[in-house]
Amino acid sequence: MSLPLRSLLDALFPRGHDVAVEDSVLTGTASTDDGEVTVIGTADKLEVGVDHALALAETVLASTAAHPHRPIVMLVDTAGQRLARRDELLGINGCFAHLAQTLDLARRRGARLVTLGYGESVSGGCG
Repeated sequence: MSLPLRSLLDALFPRGHDVAVEDSVLTGTASTDDGEVTVIGTADKLEVGVDHALALAETVLASTAAHPHRPIVMLVDTAGQRLARRDELLGINGCFAHLAQTLDLARRRGARLVTLGYGESVSGGCG
């Protein structure tokens, strides 16, 4: 985990956090004065591909199943969608739709969603 990201997490969650970064995808939990929150997101100006979107969706679904009312904090540093043949052939648009649906489900089950763009925040890739 980069020092700027660790500093951001420490500043946002002084009560503690357990956030892992794998392939520039953030997943984990953090403590606040009001209780635990689920943390998801991206780092390092990630170009989000199929695998990233599915990993984020998996974390949202697990949080929603175990803790329907737990808030979800999304930290975003992204260059947008990965423009790669593999991702297109695997249906990246469907994977993004799936992620959006998991967030909608979490919201409808009572979770509050908060997104913080702390780096790049581009939609649709860069060109």
